[in-house]
Amino acid sequence: MKRAQVQLPDWLFTAAKNLAGTKDISLAELMRRGLEYMLAVTPGAQTEAKAWDLPPAQDLQSTDPFAAEGWRAQIRLLIP
Repeated sequence: MKRAQVQLPDWLFTAAKNLAGTKDISLAELMRRGLEYMLAVTPGAQTEAKAWDLPPAQDLQSTDPFAAEGWRAQIRLLIP
């Protein structure tokens, strides 16, 4: 997935944020759906629609930090 920065007029941002809220989705999801729609209805813009999937989950920590003995004492050492 790629990240993009978009500049919107204040009125458009507010309207889009409100619409996303009424649909219970994020602003990013609203923008993705809008772009997918525009590509679908614009002749020649895209030859094949591709479904978007979440990237696979990654194991960020292989062990449970709270399973270790003395984890509370270790945390206290980190906090000044």
